[in-house]
Amino acid sequence: MKKPRNYPQKLFLAYSCIYMTALLIFFLIVLGLFYQQQYKKTQENQSQIVSKISEQIDVSLQNMDQIANGLLFNNTFLELMKNSTTQQRYNEASKQILNTFTALDAPLFSTHRIIAFNDFYYYNLSKSGENQSYMKLAIANWPWAESLWEHSGKKIFIPPHQDTFDDLPC
Repeated sequence: MKKPRNYPQKLFLAYSCIYMTALLIFFLIVLGLFYQQQYKKTQENQSQIVSKISEQIDVSLQNMDQIANGLLFNNTFLELMKNSTTQQRYNEASKQILNTFTALDAPLFSTHRIIAFNDFYYYNLSKSGENQSYMKLAIANWPWAESLWEHSGKKIFIPPHQDTFDDLPC
């Protein structure tokens, strides 16, 4: 048989329960506020990271556009691409085109590779010592060449893809 509790014990248990409940509620509120603050900081940090990456991509695309426009509006380059059909002419053109590539890339040296090719030859400015035989094979089997010919030199957008001219796996 249980001994009935006296009034001070009941009062102590009641106040202890109320105190523990209040402490638990206070702890949960503080934890929730802390979580919200950390969540907002994380969102701000990720937003800054995305903004920086976006800026870097924009600068990279602007540099590529600058090089592409520099090549497209360079009459010497266009003539060399059209007329370099003999090996001797190719060797002469290679020097001129390499100088053109270097001049266009010189302000920032921001590109990884510049490639220009036609049906007969390709010209390459690479800064990573790439496998040239793989480059020739990749150009010969370039999957978007047919799309380019179908659009008669107009701009086309190709989907994101692994670098066709890189023999290293991603």
